[in-house]
Amino acid sequence: MDNHILVVDDDPQFRELALEILDGKAARLAAVANATEAQAYCEELDPDIIILDLSLPDEDGISLAPKLVAEHRAVIFVSGHSDMEKRIQAWQAGAADFIAKPFAVAEFVARVEHCSQYLASKKRLSEKEAKSRAMAFASMKEASQYGFITQFLKKLMACQNEEQLADLFFAATDFFAFKASLCFHKDDELLFFGPCRQPVSPIEQNIFRLLISEGRLYPFQSRLMVNDQHVSFLVKDMPQDDVESGKLRDVVAVLVEGMEAKWRDLHRQRTMSNMVDALQHSMTELADTIRQYDKRLESLIGDLNNEIRMSFHILELNEQQEAFFSGLIEKGAETLRDTEGDLRELQVRLKTMLDAAKTAIALEQATAPPPQAEDDDVELF
Repeated sequence: MDNHILVVDDDPQFRELALEILDGKAARLAAVANATEAQAYCEELDPDIIILDLSLPDEDGISLAPKLVAEHRAVIFVSGHSDMEKRIQAWQAGAADFIAKPFAVAEFVARVEHCSQYLASKKRLSEKEAKSRAMAFASMKEASQYGFITQFLKKLMACQNEEQLADLFFAATDFFAFKASLCFHKDDELLFFGPCRQPVSPIEQNIFRLLISEGRLYPFQSRLMVNDQHVSFLVKDMPQDDVESGKLRDVVAVLVEGMEAKWRDLHRQRTMSNMVDALQHSMTELADTIRQYDKRLESLIGDLNNEIRMSFHILELNEQQEAFFSGLIEKGAETLRDTEGDLRELQVRLKTMLDAAKTAIALEQATAPPPQAEDDDVELF
């Protein structure tokens, strides 16, 4: 037995006998004569098994037992009063066993060893229960994190600008309990965000400039720089535990990939919107140009036709020649008018393209309301 055993009995002969019987069978042995000494010993040295007499000079063993019994400790009563009533009282007081005097040495040792095995079994069950509870809590935590990530990616789709992306990111840092700062970058343009849209310190900005091209994950001391092509964030308090650190690395990898994809989508939307604006401007200029061209063309044709007709008598042309030249002028005018029609057809086609692009942008912007980053409630199912 690898136990610490305390004998509590006011009979010195029994204390000596019990210690002699258990000598070499326990890791540690001790004996006291009364309830006061027993309580003091337990508070200071915390024995595993207490062999307790029913009758003590300062307190009854039945009333003392509940004060000594603990989750990791067992009480065995030893008494010459072994009637049914005493046994029931002992059991109600929390005793693990009851040994009646006189007893055989073999029985005494067997009862104590059985109590030792009971404590060991109870300890193993408690450890298994604690381990199972820890695993259950870990599973619940992982499920909650999975649910948050799912909601995070869903809310990403509703973001319309970098400010909303930053708010959603810092909601994630609050949920996963780590501190960070955020940077969006394209070419030499860098846009920094701190929690609650606070400014980022110059030294952190300098760290971003130094490390945004140093690979996906760049650890240094208790910090971690996480990079993608246009999104980076600096984790300032990485866990010291390897398991927890590995879990957080997995989380930040998902966060940065999702934010990178959304940033690219926002950039594409802006590019398309700028193209639509440029096309709208070109359409307006084209319409003005066509109107001016139409006016100049009609004026030019009219003036040219009048001048030629007025010059027929000077050129002394006959009617057939006059008709020929008049037809030639009209034919040229019709050709120019056909060119004007081609320009108007081009205008119609460009307008159709512009309307289609506007419709596509409107549909993308109306797919979902802006994300509510402050809501940390997660629905798992």
